[in-house]
Amino acid sequence: MNPAKGSTMAKLEPADWRGSAGDRWASNVDHFETMLTEIGAALLAHAGFSPGETVVEIGCGGGRLTREIAGRVAPDGTVTGVDISPTLVALATDRAAADDIGNISFTAIDAQTGMPGQAPFDRLVSRFGVMFFADPAAAMANLRAMLKPGGRLDFAVWAPIAGNPWAATMMQAAREPLGLVPPEPRAPGPFAFSEEDYLRGLLEGAGFSSVSITPWTGSVKIGGPGATAEEVAELSMMTGSIAEPLKDASAELRAMVHRSLTELLRPYVGPSGAVLPASVHLVTASA
Repeated sequence: MNPAKGSTMAKLEPADWRGSAGDRWASNVDHFETMLTEIGAALLAHAGFSPGETVVEIGCGGGRLTREIAGRVAPDGTVTGVDISPTLVALATDRAAADDIGNISFTAIDAQTGMPGQAPFDRLVSRFGVMFFADPAAAMANLRAMLKPGGRLDFAVWAPIAGNPWAATMMQAAREPLGLVPPEPRAPGPFAFSEEDYLRGLLEGAGFSSVSITPWTGSVKIGGPGATAEEVAELSMMTGSIAEPLKDASAELRAMVHRSLTELLRPYVGPSGAVLPASVHLVTASA
């Protein structure tokens, strides 16, 4: 069966993250964490955690960022990683235990509606964990309720796709073979919060104040040292925003997308694999 014409890129529901999308992230956790290392470092520097703070990471994935935060708030602070995927929560728990980190915990909840048991907290943080909410207004209000008065929310979300070739190349390669259409503006997905005015309005409407949105530009890495353009294209098709539309595609359509994506990625490939420009909003708001 081929994907239906007119399908959109990266339209994921909560059930997808509890199932196939979460499992795909867990299976490729080292790739995703390496890809986002530079952005994670920028977010941590922007947030500036202090010892003794209580922190929740929304959409913790495999927990690498959560573990880094645990070190920054130690010895008396704590960090809780939450994710909608039980698979990822189990993985993150095992990895923290292997590192013998005592001030960290993980729980599987939907941050749009769920509330960690130790709420309220001093700080909330998220690296690309807030863009898939079905009801973003309700979700932001729930995040606000997780914070103590005067608490702080910091997160990173993708800026517009024009500044993110890692996504633009995939969309371009898959558009014709799969009949993909761009997602509706503000629809759940990687670029749901790329519009600054919309994002600011959501946060202020949820009761946050002192909202600031700081632009950040850098890079993401796909594939390791020595990876060829063909290998980077295959990895992108397995793990990127076109993975869901491609899962039911015929071998012929997959080959078409692979050829096109390989050529689009080739200019970015060097000794370190593919290094592509990235553009992000670093967002801060106060409860």
